[in-house]
Parts: sequence; C-alpha cells; structure tokens
Amino acid sequence: MRTIFENGWTPARAHWTGSLASLGQEDYRPTLAYDERNAIVNQISLALDKVPPIDDLIAYSGEYDRDLRKTLGSDASRFFALSNSIAPLFPMVNDVLFRMSDPEPAMWTIPTAEEAAAVKQWTMGVNEMYKIYLAHKDLPLVLAPGVPAPPGFTRTSEAPATQAVPAQPTPTPVPAPTRAPATVAPGAPKKGIGTKEILLGGGVAVGLGVLIALLAS
Repeated sequence: MRTIFENGWTPARAHWTGSLASLGQEDYRPTLAYDERNAIVNQISLALDKVPPIDDLIAYSGEYDRDLRKTLGSDASRFFALSNSIAPLFPMVNDVLFRMSDPEPAMWTIPTAEEAAAVKQWTMGVNEMYKIYLAHKDLPLVLAPGVPAPPGFTRTSEAPATQAVPAQPTPTPVPAPTRAPATVAPGAPKKGIGTKEILLGGGVAVGLGVLIALLAS
C-alpha cells in the first residue's frame, strides 16, 4: 500500500549543487523572488505538518483495519484514492522543497509546469486526507476486543465480548395418562344410548313397520 511519502525522503540538493557560473549560461533558468520562493516553501511545509497522523493511520490500516472502513466509514475509499494518486508525486515535490530551501538564491529556479502541478496536487491531496482524518478522529468508535484505537482517535470503546449461552436440556415429554376400559358384567344394562344406536334403532323400527304392512295386505 502506498503512502504519501513515495520512495522515501531524498534530499534534492545533490541534484542542484553549484552556482550559475558552474552550470553554464546554456543551463540558466530564471529564479523566483524571495516572497515567491517563501510561498512555495510554506505551501509544502504546511502540508508536511499534516502528514504524520495520516501516515500513522495508513500504517494502522495494515495491522488492524485493512480498508479503514471501520475507522473512516464511507470516507475510507476516498482517503485511499487520494493517497494512491499523490504518492508518486512526492519525489518531485521533495526536490522542489529542497531546492527552495537552499540558502543560495540562485538555486530558487522557477518550477517547471510539471513541478508546479505536482506541488499543487500533492499539497491539495494531503489537505483533503487530513480533513477526512479530522472529521472522524473525535467521533465515537466501537472496536473489537483487543484491537487498539486508531492513532489520534479520542472516543473509542471496546465492544463487550460475546458470551456463549449455555444449552438448555431438552425436556422429556410426559406421557398422557391412560385409563383402563371399564368392564361391564354380562347381562348388565348399558348406561345411556349413543347417537349411532339411536339412528340404528330407528332404522330397524321402520323396517319392521314396512314388513308388517306387507304381510297384512
């Protein structure tokens, strides 16, 4: 994963040593005025002051929150997109800064169009990433047990560990009570007549009535 310090910090003075005389007339490039040079130095320096918490957050993501979605929410994708887009620009920005930091005014040559664009894009990217960091660092953030807080975040709490609920024993079904059939003594009269018996008895009576009527005719 790229950081905004791509390829480390390499002083550019080694590329810009000497004076105009040693460089030769054909290598002459116009230089910036003192105020113009200071404006560029301040622009880059102010952005550099914001880099440490940003780089710390990127390092944290590699250990505890790979895509920073838990830490930065929906801003995580923009945060990393900015980081990846400006990281390759840092060596050129670094060269400009060290050239402008030289005490010899002859070294303050006007940045090329490519250098100026790199300085602008890199500093704007850092500022935007820092805004995202500021917008989230003081928001409540619940962390998984054992996960440290992101660098600079002030309102973090640890989620309670989930406890396993003991399994409840399966209740043994209670069998329904059974009743022994009542015994009826031979010849004992039945208690009550059921519906089936009434209907059956009625049918027999009708049948006998029809038979008697036929015999009498």
